[in-house]
Amino acid sequence: MELSLKNVKYFDEMSEETPCFVAELYDKGVHMATVKNDGRGGGNMLYPVKGKTYKDIAKYDNLDVECDIFGMVYDYDTVTKYQNKGLVIKKDDVIKLVGFNQSVAKLKKTPQGVRALYNAKEKYITDGYQVLNRNL
Repeated sequence: MELSLKNVKYFDEMSEETPCFVAELYDKGVHMATVKNDGRGGGNMLYPVKGKTYKDIAKYDNLDVECDIFGMVYDYDTVTKYQNKGLVIKKDDVIKLVGFNQSVAKLKKTPQGVRALYNAKEKYITDGYQVLNRNL
């Protein structure tokens, strides 16, 4: 499995015991299901997309036990909040923000800024970090 989430809607104010969210679940780039949690401590609810069946998505049910989807939701939300302030990097389940003297949006408007972003990104990848930004 190579899982990712897209179009995550995270509702922090509604989260009680678990994250309250709705998202599209992809496996190896293929949209498999919509995943939801009401934030009140229960497991995630999976709904197959058109063309898939519950049998097709049954293998994702055990992800609740390991909290894999919750982790992806938190990562997605963190990136959404901070990706314009700098590089959002992750290593060993620890997320950090590497800031710049300008926003990422401003840096992307000049060749020097693009080069600075690229060099920083490559440095952290070389050091074993995953760059989580979706805006690069």
